Amino acid sequence: YYFLPMGKSAVGASGGLMGLMGFLLVFELLHPRLAPRPARRRLIAGIVLTGVIGLLGYQFIDNAAHIGGLLAGIAYGYLGFRRSDTVQRPRLVLADYLIGGAALLILTGAALFTARKLLGW
Repeated sequence: YYFLPMGKSAVGASGGLMGLMGFLLVFELLHPRLAPRPARRRLIAGIVLTGVIGLLGYQFIDNAAHIGGLLAGIAYGYLGFRRSDTVQRPRLVLADYLIGGAALLILTGAALFTARKLLGW
């Protein structure tokens, strides 16, 4: 929202999808036995292709949302997962619940802030 020109707003889910892609990338890198190498290659290709499309259509595409979503997904992936060389699912620990709760609060706050700005509350 802050990086858009005054008076413009952006609508879409692509920033969230980039966040999911960043999260999956971290997951696949930290758990190499759970994700085959071709899946990682396709995921990286999708991220790179989105970046290229963003550069070519920068006038119409909210690249700040894409980059922000990707970085947030990567950060959450590193905070939420521990490296594992086994195919066993790791057990949840207190840190998992704390990080998940913090992420939920941040997401809720961001949604309320955005709604306030867009609706003029």
